[in-house]
Amino acid sequence: MNVKKPVFLTVGGDLQRMETNGTVSERGDDASIQTENPDITFLSSIREKLETVPPLSSTCSIHKVPKMLRSVNDKAYNPKVISIGPFHRGEESLQVMEEHKWRYLRIFLDWYPQIKLEDYVEVLKGLEESARQCYVEPIKLGSYEFVEMMLLDGFFILVLFLKMWTREWDSRDPIFRTRWMLGPIMLDMLLLENQIPFFVLERLFQLSEVPNQDDERHPTLLELTYVFFSKFLKRDEILDQTISRSEVKHLLDFVRSFLLPSSIMVLPQGDRRYDFTPTATELHHAGALFKVVKSNCLLDINFRNGVLEIPFLKFEDWTELFFRNLIAWEQCQTLLNCEITSYASLMDGLIKTPEDVDLLIQYGIIENRLGDNKDVSRLFNNSVKEVSLDNDKFYFSSVCRDLNEYCKMRHHRWKASLKRDYFNTPWALINFMGAIVVQLSLTSIQTVCALISVKNTNTNG
Repeated sequence: MNVKKPVFLTVGGDLQRMETNGTVSERGDDASIQTENPDITFLSSIREKLETVPPLSSTCSIHKVPKMLRSVNDKAYNPKVISIGPFHRGEESLQVMEEHKWRYLRIFLDWYPQIKLEDYVEVLKGLEESARQCYVEPIKLGSYEFVEMMLLDGFFILVLFLKMWTREWDSRDPIFRTRWMLGPIMLDMLLLENQIPFFVLERLFQLSEVPNQDDERHPTLLELTYVFFSKFLKRDEILDQTISRSEVKHLLDFVRSFLLPSSIMVLPQGDRRYDFTPTATELHHAGALFKVVKSNCLLDINFRNGVLEIPFLKFEDWTELFFRNLIAWEQCQTLLNCEITSYASLMDGLIKTPEDVDLLIQYGIIENRLGDNKDVSRLFNNSVKEVSLDNDKFYFSSVCRDLNEYCKMRHHRWKASLKRDYFNTPWALINFMGAIVVQLSLTSIQTVCALISVKNTNTNG
């Protein structure tokens, strides 16, 4: 390999190489020309880039939805009315609500005049670095812009929560004056990419807390959050006994926490495996029964004595968006167990066809407000596409194992076939019993005739 040697131009003088600063200096009587050393410049560039790489944060909790999940249903992860946090800030379709955020900030300051705006800003400045570390990627907003974003988004959420708590709604407020706006805003606030850290809300709320003159207890932020999202929650427990505010990462994480059981089931290592789930129709043909259970926990699914117990689930137009963002949150955070992902995977196995949906509707387990049963089956079938679920994270391992073992037992299928073919209606039962009586009668007559014939033969002989 031929390497070209550098050519140095001289102007009637000596040549001096200056490697310490990455240049070559050519000095002559009348001129001096300096040429950069490309190797040293390249190394300097690498060092500069290394210095600008931010360290990994252990507090990262607000993620961008992975592209592979977006490829299945991109719209499920995008806000439609309002942006919260930096990821969708500035999008043209969401600018109408930016002006309304300023209105809500003014409302909050009027409600708590004893606290100055400057006090809130100073608190947020102190939280800026911690808040930035909660996001999966560096936020390119300047310090003032970032603090302003937290101020507006934080107080918008708090005012909205307080309005829902007190039920005192301004008739001029478009969020409550119109019928369509509040629901989409709730859903926008549950998107993984549309979050601010919960500790920001908590600190702003703590700063504004004052004793109530009527001696009524001031609601906690957890209580305000619970009431606002009660449409999506099923628990009736005392909030502070279920989760603590220090554990909550953001609003989506809060809702997920209330969908989980109070105590998480821990399986032995040998029992942690992901088995394919028989469909509802296959279980029905194998003789299994279904039962809807009244439970505050979505995961309270059990299989006992041939009966699969499942909590009630209503399918509405927001159900897919709701589950997709919960699953995305679990996919992005390895420290979380995959309870919601496990639930969706189990339901994906149970529901493969409209016939499976119809069967669960008959048992009162499902209410379909989507219209077509195909939409229900498609919802869970698509929600777990491109989703990773490790064996040791599957919550329903024991349930699936029991379901598969039940389907393998032949006497269950025979029993189910007998019941389905001969005992499915009262008339079928009567016909079956009548056939048995006739058969027994004919057998008895034949036996008697045979005995008489034998007796006569013996007598004649």
